[in-house]
Amino acid sequence: MPTASPGLGWDDFVREFRSAIDGPRSEIPRLVDVLVQIGLVFVQADHYWLSAKGKRARGLSEDRSRRELSQMLIQQGFLHDQVRQLIEASTIQDDGRARSRVRFLQQSAPQLLGILREWPGLVGRSFVNIPSEMFELIGAPWSLVPPTVGEIGARRMIGRRAESYSYQFLRLNSSQQSTIIWVSLDDQQLGYDIEDRSTQRISRIEVKGSQSGEVRFVLSANEHKVAHQDPGSYAVHFWGEINPHRDPNVEYDDLVQKGFPLVFQDLAAHLCDRRLEATPISYQVTVRCPST
Repeated sequence: MPTASPGLGWDDFVREFRSAIDGPRSEIPRLVDVLVQIGLVFVQADHYWLSAKGKRARGLSEDRSRRELSQMLIQQGFLHDQVRQLIEASTIQDDGRARSRVRFLQQSAPQLLGILREWPGLVGRSFVNIPSEMFELIGAPWSLVPPTVGEIGARRMIGRRAESYSYQFLRLNSSQQSTIIWVSLDDQQLGYDIEDRSTQRISRIEVKGSQSGEVRFVLSANEHKVAHQDPGSYAVHFWGEINPHRDPNVEYDDLVQKGFPLVFQDLAAHLCDRRLEATPISYQVTVRCPST
């Protein structure tokens, strides 16, 4: 690829791709989006050329460039759910290494498993053993947030960021990280997002996020019901001042320094004594059956 403006027009760019890679032409736009999002390709006025990061990657050996690309894909959130599966399937050793079964990852995180094979010695016949420093990088908040705001909407992105921040916060403050489970990714009808299974009485955490610093969030009818079923085990984490355009890893550290998350343990008690005030904002309306 050219290394300076004006670069290649779209038709020439597609022609270059077709001569260099296998696969159908229909996949090329998505592949280009990935290259742009991870910062290897720069685009302006429908022309494409290598970014500074792309030039650096091109100058590396094949093995090093494949590992760098792998890290970029992880850190930009392209494998966010597979990263979560790896985290929850891992046992943390005394030296901080993470150990998980290859058979499980073959089913739940196959692309991530393939990426980990780029590092010699990580993937064995039965187990994956990830050094502590690398596991911390893989499990950082940026790896757990989907890469494209436009696909899921800004409001949902803020909520997803908040959940990833609470997931990280709870893991870092737990002596048993594998007992922190992000359950709402598998079942959105539970009425909460995260379970802490480190004690006999499971803690249930609903996470709320906002771009504002003011404590203001919406509680669904199901969340309200679940919060009152076992009040002592139900808490709300509130993250304010979220900016969906910031680097999640930088933002997470900044928000923790500011005192987030605000934790409302036993939400039902907060509502009962009016430390938090709930105001109805919608009503379900149905047609009343005429009396006979």
